[in-house]
Amino acid sequence: MLIKETIFIIISNFIVLNFLIFISIKLANYYKINDVPNARSLHKQSTPNIGGLPILILFFFNIIYLYFSSFSINEIYFIICLFIISFIGLMDDFFKLSSLTRFIFQFFVSLMSSFILLFFANLEINQNINISFFMLFICSIFLIILFINIFNFMDGINGLVSIKSILFLITIFFFLIINNNKIPLEFKNIENFIIIISILILFFLPWNFPFAKIFMGDSLSYFLGYFISFLIILLSLIDLKFMWISFILLSLFLVDTCLTILFRLFKKINIFKPHKTHAYQILTQYFRSHVYVTIFEVLVYLIILLPISFLILIDFLNGFFMTIIIYLIISILYLIIKKIKID
Repeated sequence: MLIKETIFIIISNFIVLNFLIFISIKLANYYKINDVPNARSLHKQSTPNIGGLPILILFFFNIIYLYFSSFSINEIYFIICLFIISFIGLMDDFFKLSSLTRFIFQFFVSLMSSFILLFFANLEINQNINISFFMLFICSIFLIILFINIFNFMDGINGLVSIKSILFLITIFFFLIINNNKIPLEFKNIENFIIIISILILFFLPWNFPFAKIFMGDSLSYFLGYFISFLIILLSLIDLKFMWISFILLSLFLVDTCLTILFRLFKKINIFKPHKTHAYQILTQYFRSHVYVTIFEVLVYLIILLPISFLILIDFLNGFFMTIIIYLIISILYLIIKKIKID
């Protein structure tokens, strides 16, 4: 694609996306499609929660317009899964689906995706993965469901999921280039998908951070959780380093969500019931600021997690041991944060 054409497409997307977001805010306010503050909310004003819809419309339009003729059958399956999980998230934004309904569709998408990655695609699975094929299949399903819900749970303060998603996707994109990893032909367009969704979220960011005029909603958080989990599994099957790198880059999300779920299960509390007991939620209440917490997580990513991940990429550090060390440190910090008393 010529540079002029690329610039034109980027500018066009910027203009159209901002227009669609503006219209979405007006329609959401008119039809009361808002996230209304309650005792468990971290925001104080009723805010539209369909910000993901314009992004998803443009994402699917762009990939079909630009790359439809080169789609492989596995990419078509992947896009269908992306659409299904995004649609379920959107329906949840509109109608507040039950936990069971959400789980059924998440399981179906995860099952289909695991078949795509492990059966349909002709991947040369890395020989360092020393677990049975069945266990690999089960782990794949579990990881996708986990990530869909993690990104949904962590979408509670302004800009957190948006910024972390952009950072993670761009990091992985450049790591693939630096490490000279070749994406299998079955998924040759996925790097283009990474760039498109990253640019669209970047254009969305001023509407969501530092002050939220609109939330991304479940439609986009589900999309991102699924997209990123699929990407992690795909790259890990090619080069196991990318599993450790991904787990480290997303360690704050993973530790916060998993430990919070374990604490609530131990106390026999419904894990799907809204609450404010995540570490990031406690810190937001303590500092009375969304911005401080988001900036803190971004700085930890850039100053600590990103350099460590790069050293793993170039084989200077061992990914497995560094993952254990980082998760232990973050777990200790989590326990310290849990002891903070909120007035």
